[in-house]
Amino acid sequence: MDHRELIVKFYSAFQRKDWKAMIESYHPEVTFYDPAFRNLNSHEVRAMWHMLCLNAKDFELSFSDVQVNGNSGSCLWFASYSFSKTGRKVNNRIQAAFTFKDGLIFDHRDDFDLWRWSRMALGAPG
Repeated sequence: MDHRELIVKFYSAFQRKDWKAMIESYHPEVTFYDPAFRNLNSHEVRAMWHMLCLNAKDFELSFSDVQVNGNSGSCLWFASYSFSKTGRKVNNRIQAAFTFKDGLIFDHRDDFDLWRWSRMALGAPG
């Protein structure tokens, strides 16, 4: 499977909330970073996706612009869901970047506007 197919496999599994299939795309030593879940090791990455998929309510995901260049790749994805702690609707736009090792995702970095996300998920500060 080439790296582009690997990204498509990962996000197609995410659309189904199939965390087990998602983590099959990861290298055993994967690392992850985003503004909410910072610097996760491989065990923490797997636990995060498990938790997020199990708790996802009203979840919809789309992805596009999958790009691969050698051992790096990227895509744009959009998630819409009700945040589990508040029930508030979140519509988040995320830019993902990947590095690959041994045919699997070795480093996964998601970038999004944390301030915008927190206003949707938690509401405006009182």
